[in-house]
Amino acid sequence: MTHFALRKFAYLGPVVLAGLQKYEPTRTLDVPVTVLYDNRIPPAKVEEDVMSAKKSGQFLGVLTLFALGASTAGASILEFENLSTYASLYTYGSNMTSACTGSGQAGCVGEGNGFTPDIAVSYATLGYAAEMAQWPTGYGNLPGAAYSLMSGNTPDITLTPQNGATVTLNSFELAGYYETDYSNQPVEVLDADNNILWSYTGNISGSGPSSTQFTVGITSSGPLQIEFGNNWNVGIEDINFDENVSAPEPAAWLLLVSGLGLGVLLKRRALPGV
Repeated sequence: MTHFALRKFAYLGPVVLAGLQKYEPTRTLDVPVTVLYDNRIPPAKVEEDVMSAKKSGQFLGVLTLFALGASTAGASILEFENLSTYASLYTYGSNMTSACTGSGQAGCVGEGNGFTPDIAVSYATLGYAAEMAQWPTGYGNLPGAAYSLMSGNTPDITLTPQNGATVTLNSFELAGYYETDYSNQPVEVLDADNNILWSYTGNISGSGPSSTQFTVGITSSGPLQIEFGNNWNVGIEDINFDENVSAPEPAAWLLLVSGLGLGVLLKRRALPGV
């Protein structure tokens, strides 16, 4: 979900700040200022809010910074499929900017609400190796699955936000091999200090074939660890997670502009015809 906010500040001279681009209207709006906006915001939304600001007389000075403090989100879906043989997993799905690309190996990453360039992904078989494995068939009705390298050792997938982003773990699916149900299976989501944020213990489906889907909905500014199963016959697929990025709040921009030696015009100017 994307949230927008309009914040108005005026400066004595034009300056292009990182992450902002100039608004180029698709129709004549007679806007008497240069509008810069967060480049993650859809242009149609920018034009809509420019029109709203114009009608209500909310423009200030000669330069308006648009949508500072806006929150934008992207989502990736880790899909452990499209392979015909065994594969190792190390950093597959890290820092995704498009489908089926990024660091690591195995399968394809699907687009959720965008992509996740500021979320790193890592894999481990706890107590054994800094990797997991992928297999294309047999885990219930999943088209592919990631699993522990060693039966009896817990698999761990960690989502780590970077560059000021936060991560939201939405959902994932688990299933048993070979199309078998497994009872008393632990499933946990933990933070970086191994505090349990979400947990489940019970049956993981596989027969039929079938699978068990989990909806989590946890957001964190630090790493989220997904740990599941007590044997390598439980596999995971379709890990859906969001990246949430907030542009700097107005106070932060004011500090940045002051550091560049630009004067800040705090007095509202009357702009005829606005």
